[in-house]
Amino acid sequence: MHEKAYAAQCAAEDKRCAAIPHRRSGKLPLFALALGSFAIGTSEFASMGILQLFSADLHLGLSSATNAIAAYAAGVVIGAPTITLAAARMNRRRLLLGLMGLFVVGNLLSSLAMNLGMLAAARFVSGLPQGAYFGAGAVVASYVVGPGRSGKAFSLVMTGLTVATIVGSPLATFLGQTAGWRVTYVIVAGVGTAALLALLVFVPRTRDLSGSSLVKEIGALRKPAVWTSWASPPWAWRASSRSTAS
Repeated sequence: MHEKAYAAQCAAEDKRCAAIPHRRSGKLPLFALALGSFAIGTSEFASMGILQLFSADLHLGLSSATNAIAAYAAGVVIGAPTITLAAARMNRRRLLLGLMGLFVVGNLLSSLAMNLGMLAAARFVSGLPQGAYFGAGAVVASYVVGPGRSGKAFSLVMTGLTVATIVGSPLATFLGQTAGWRVTYVIVAGVGTAALLALLVFVPRTRDLSGSSLVKEIGALRKPAVWTSWASPPWAWRASSRSTAS
C-alpha cells in the first residue's frame, strides 16, 4: 500500500535524474532511510500497546486517553501535505534531517507529558513528519539507486515499517509494561536519533537532491507515467521497474 502511495514520487525522480550518472552504492543510505521508517512505525503503533499504562498514570479514562492517539493521526494528516508543500524547494537530505529531528523532539516531549493536553500536543508533533518523511525518502531512495530501480529501493525503505509492526511495536509495548510507558517514548526517540545520525552520515550531500518550485512539483502530475505508476498495482510497478533496469 505504501509503495503504491509513493509511486508517483519515485516515477518523477526516475525521470528527473535519468541523465545523472549513477555511480554509488545505495545500501547504506537505504539502511538509514529504513531505520527512520522503523522508528516512525514503532512510535505510531506502540502508543496503542501502552494506552492503558499512560491512561492510568495520568488518571484518564480510556476513552479520553485515546485522544492522544487521535492527535498523532491528526499530525500525520495535517503534516503530510503542509510540510511537503512548504518544503518543496528544500534539499531532500536537509528535509529528512529536519523531519527526523522533529520526530525525536515529539517523542521526547511525549515521555515528559504530565497531562492529556501535553501528551496530545506531543503526539501531534510526533505525527507531523511521517507523511513528508516517506515522500522525501521515496525521492532519495530513487536517487541513490539510479533510474529503473526505484520500486525495489522504496520497498526496502518500507521494510522498516514492516519490521516495526512485527517486532518494534511488541517490543516497545513490553518495555513499557516492564519499565514504564515513558521509557517507551524515550527508546523510540533514541532509535530516531540513531536514524538521524545515519541519515547525516550516509545520505549523500548533493545538489542533485535539491527541491524545486511548487509549480514544478505539481507539474509532474501532467506526466502520464506518474499516473500510470499510481494506478498500477504494486507488483506490476515493481515488475516494470525491473524490466526498465534490465
